[in-house]
Amino acid sequence: MKNWCFLLLAVLFLSASGYSQKDQGSISLTITDKETKQPVPFVNVAVLNGKKLISGAATDFDGIVFINEILPDTYSIQLTRIGMNSKRIDSVVIEGGKTTYIPKHLTELSTSTEMLEEVQVIEYKIPVFEKDQTVVSTTITRDELMRMPARGAASVAATVGGIYSSDNGSGNLTIRGGRADANYVYIDGIKVRGPDNLPQNEVEETPVITGGLPAQYENYDVFNHSSWTNVHAPSSTNFYAERKRKKEQKEKTVDLSRHVFDLLMEDYEYYHENEYKLSAGEELSTFSIDVDKGSYTNVRRIVNSGYLPPLAAVRLEEFVNYFPYELIQKDNEHPFIVDTELGDCPWNEKHHLLKVTLQGDEIEHEEAPPSNLVFLIDVSGSMSSEDKLGLIKRSFILLGNQMRSQDRISIVVYAGSSGVVLDGAKGNDTRAIEKAIDQLEAGGSTAGGAGIKLAYQIAKKHFIKGGNNRVILATDGDFNVGTTSDGALVKLIEEKRKSGVMLSTIGCGSGNYHDAKMEKLADHGNGSYSYIDTYKEARKVFLKELNSSLYLVAKDVKFQIEFNPSKVHSYRLLGYENRVLADEDFDDDTKDAGELGAGQMVTAFYELIPVGAELEDTIDIIDKRYKQTTLSPLADSEEWLNLKIRYKLPNTEKSILIEEPVTLAFLTPNELSESFRFGSSVVEFGLILRHSKYLGDANINNVLSRANAAIEHDPEGYRREFIQLAEMCQEMYANAD
Repeated sequence: MKNWCFLLLAVLFLSASGYSQKDQGSISLTITDKETKQPVPFVNVAVLNGKKLISGAATDFDGIVFINEILPDTYSIQLTRIGMNSKRIDSVVIEGGKTTYIPKHLTELSTSTEMLEEVQVIEYKIPVFEKDQTVVSTTITRDELMRMPARGAASVAATVGGIYSSDNGSGNLTIRGGRADANYVYIDGIKVRGPDNLPQNEVEETPVITGGLPAQYENYDVFNHSSWTNVHAPSSTNFYAERKRKKEQKEKTVDLSRHVFDLLMEDYEYYHENEYKLSAGEELSTFSIDVDKGSYTNVRRIVNSGYLPPLAAVRLEEFVNYFPYELIQKDNEHPFIVDTELGDCPWNEKHHLLKVTLQGDEIEHEEAPPSNLVFLIDVSGSMSSEDKLGLIKRSFILLGNQMRSQDRISIVVYAGSSGVVLDGAKGNDTRAIEKAIDQLEAGGSTAGGAGIKLAYQIAKKHFIKGGNNRVILATDGDFNVGTTSDGALVKLIEEKRKSGVMLSTIGCGSGNYHDAKMEKLADHGNGSYSYIDTYKEARKVFLKELNSSLYLVAKDVKFQIEFNPSKVHSYRLLGYENRVLADEDFDDDTKDAGELGAGQMVTAFYELIPVGAELEDTIDIIDKRYKQTTLSPLADSEEWLNLKIRYKLPNTEKSILIEEPVTLAFLTPNELSESFRFGSSVVEFGLILRHSKYLGDANINNVLSRANAAIEHDPEGYRREFIQLAEMCQEMYANAD
């Protein structure tokens, strides 16, 4: 009977513990100096229930403190620090499962005017880091050994100070600091344990020896660049000779290794560039449109920092489609119009270059369908810098100011857990939107998967039938809690998009940025991917291109081009490597493809080898004994290609087919449009940055020459900015040489 009672009590105790832990909340706040607005470290933060101390902590070097495991109730928070006036914040409500963010204006401390007694220090100095002087040599005598109950060398050694033996029976020893948490460091005379409490501004250098690139980068060549100092583990066992050689090489080479290391910590997925295909054997080129632009702005961020980008960061189609081009004539039958243009290939005089452009119909903002937007904002610790959460907050306030009374805005945040900050406010309630965004602070780990699930839940709650229902995720992509793998997140997004809610992503920051994750989530969420590196870019995305980024005119748009073998010997699609489809996917309405926004332009370039041109070694000609290709009579016509497009209207699931044979007139450089000339210079620049094996005679001088002659249509200055970017890269290549 006693056993049963004990078991019942244990079950009740475990249930109560689980319940209380589940319903606990947390507090996050940032302490700043009222006069200087700078963060204040080492402020004692006490959570009080009446006069009873419930919990407490001290702010870090950034003035941030996060206190969790607080039961739901109403509390007071006491802020104290020597040299500053104390402050008490009353009526702080803690809700179970949520983080309470204390507004900044309540956590400002002022300097105390109280006079302290004079303290005269004659001489006192203590290093920030104090070396441990402990003796590491110990001898166990024969007599001591005979008195020990231990047997075996490992168990005897474990009796010596500084040696740790695991309790799992393995006999493994850890000697003097081998464990991650076993290192003691003195910071300003205070002993701390483990590496997490080191002040970052006191660390001059952290050497890291690694065994090579992670498998996701496929091979070293993906990141190898002639202007980079090589970063790799020494192949020789003579480490000191290798280090001396590197030191000597450093004096002769542009030292970009520190930044290269940062870039290697960022996540990029390398796609092998499209190769040439024979028109007589592989006539069809099938791909999904792509409206992402994040690759260009991310590369711009890297170049503006003074470095050349990783090869995997460059995606040609996102470079080309970043820029606005001259509008083409509208078509009334379909929600877009197609334009084609053929001219010389600037980097290979024996080849032709084909431009295919799709332009969506314009929609006036006031006439657009109502929007149900959920801002999903990462407020984890990795987002604490101004170029991350600070920039995202200003960007979303900018977007919120464009909304109308019929629109709905919600805000969901996530760090170690997720929560709702604003639930379905009217779009024109700018005061509520700005207030909710302004109070956001960063801290904690990153449970991105949980945040995505909650955001979709809120979007479904306020779903507008026939409207624009969308989650906009803003993060650096550094998910480290819960659902974190790309595959699991993609599967989650694919399942949630069936509800009719789209997902767009906004990337930011550097050092731990996950470009590959951001692009995948947007692609599988039927949305677009943008990277915001400046407030100017935020204005471009949320002001200049608001309609195209929010409102669709067509979805699941696919191209299928059949080249005429009597005109085109071989062809190569420039970019879109991760958008290529199997030929049979073109007619399959269940296969997902890209979306076209209002007034949006999508451009693709093909490099063509015309019939009769001298073929390169890269083109393989395979003689077939049993299968011969017989051309139809249409091959002798003036048609260069047959163009097919499939698309769906935004609220339908059955596709519409457009098919049109295209007869092209070959244009001289002076006859080509400004869009063609500038777009081709962007493609050539991308080929150079990617170190394409199909570079031909590409060089930055030609890029600059053509781009400078094609800037008439540049009302916002984006093309001139591109020219400056190319000039910086030209200078870097020259220095590297």
